[in-house]
Amino acid sequence: MEETYQAIREMLHSKKQLDRIVNDGEEVVDMCEALQELYDEGVEKGREKGLQEGIKEGIQAFVRLCCDVKLSQEDAAVRLAQEFHVAIEEAHEYVLSYWK
Repeated sequence: MEETYQAIREMLHSKKQLDRIVNDGEEVVDMCEALQELYDEGVEKGREKGLQEGIKEGIQAFVRLCCDVKLSQEDAAVRLAQEFHVAIEEAHEYVLSYWK
């Protein structure tokens, strides 16, 4: 069981280490608990990735809107930095990337 758990953990690039339980004097891993924790970790990573993608799409739409309403790239970067709470340098990079 320990080898199976370690193999699954490695394949999923999981950093999570499970607490071992003692059963008849021997340390073992509860595979049901192990799989549930690996699943939960994957769900959390998926949420984070989805949120990051959503923010990226929002920034892209914001920059395109600034372009459409004829703001300068500098003004667009300043507003982007304010609205999305990013550094001005990062805002400039987004503007350069998404300006049409």
